[in-house]
Amino acid sequence: MRHRIAIVAGIAALIAGWAVSAPRAMVGDQFEARSRLVAGRAVATNYSMRIADFQTMADAATKKYGPTSKTSLTNGQVETMLDGKVVETSTIKARVSEVFGMLMVGPRRDEMARFPFFLRVSGKGEPERDIGERVRSRFGKQAPGLFEFNDFDWVNLSCWAQPEPDAGRMFADAKPRLGRAELCLVRWRVGQPRTMLIGALAADGGDFVRDASRPICRTLVAQWLEMPEVSGREGFTDFAACVLVHDPDRGALGASKTVVEHMYEVRPDHGLLAID
Repeated sequence: MRHRIAIVAGIAALIAGWAVSAPRAMVGDQFEARSRLVAGRAVATNYSMRIADFQTMADAATKKYGPTSKTSLTNGQVETMLDGKVVETSTIKARVSEVFGMLMVGPRRDEMARFPFFLRVSGKGEPERDIGERVRSRFGKQAPGLFEFNDFDWVNLSCWAQPEPDAGRMFADAKPRLGRAELCLVRWRVGQPRTMLIGALAADGGDFVRDASRPICRTLVAQWLEMPEVSGREGFTDFAACVLVHDPDRGALGASKTVVEHMYEVRPDHGLLAID
């Protein structure tokens, strides 16, 4: 039997950023249509590790440095000490299992619709029963004004899964290995109600997937908007977001180094305007 250690929000990082109010181009996507809305995000990850992997690393260190060496595991970092000195450090494989947090969109920073989410990107588990409380407890102390909302302010309209999607013709010769996607339609009820489609998935590709995340996410979001769970519902989907875990086996490094998010304003014809 394989035993795993689940790390709750292990080294999960707050990623908070606000886009400029006018469209701007970036290297490699200078022709991408851009929204004048601003965005913010707070994203964290949970990950799990196999006990056997750590034991294998510890046994190898003992064989290499002798029986007096000591090997420990802290926040995904394996450290071996000998005679009071660190002689070796390495990072253990730690698979990201869930990504959660809150995405925010609005015309200005003090007028943002907020969309909490908790989505599984690998493994199996029970659905999170109290997403709002999980998000508030993780980020509330770091940015209290943004997380002063209650469970009457928002609702998950529906959630579903998509089997491994296709990244599109652009990657026909070098397809990234995309995993199963989990998606939710999230409704912000305060002020002028807004709905965001949020999809999250993992892709084993590291820097390649991170660097190509804009075209990958745009392709995926276009696919998601055509799914019957979205196109067949009453009401308009105002925004869409792709949360891509591009380095899922390095979860111990935290969300800032393993996750990238792209948000879009959805036009009536399902055209997408990128929100930076």
